[in-house]
Amino acid sequence: MIVKQTQATLLLAVAAFTSLNACSPKVITRDVPVETKVPVATPCVSSWPQKPGPLPDGSHWAQMDVKMKAATIGKHAIELRNFADNLAAATGGCD
Repeated sequence: MIVKQTQATLLLAVAAFTSLNACSPKVITRDVPVETKVPVATPCVSSWPQKPGPLPDGSHWAQMDVKMKAATIGKHAIELRNFADNLAAATGGCD
């Protein structure tokens, strides 16, 4: 009789546990936003920088003194450097 009582109690406990487990709320999962980067085709160069003009021709050089020639060459070198920097920035996205 004790065995049947133990079996009945065990069966009742299993049934109660099963019914309580069925009524319990389900596990809540959180949706976490994920950032996905998608490559977008862009033009390689949108606009070309303006190329600096050439140095003055030979007829102007004869009329210039040394300081004017040095200043002209220095100005032209700065313009070329700016052009190179702008060109590098414009074509930086190109493969």
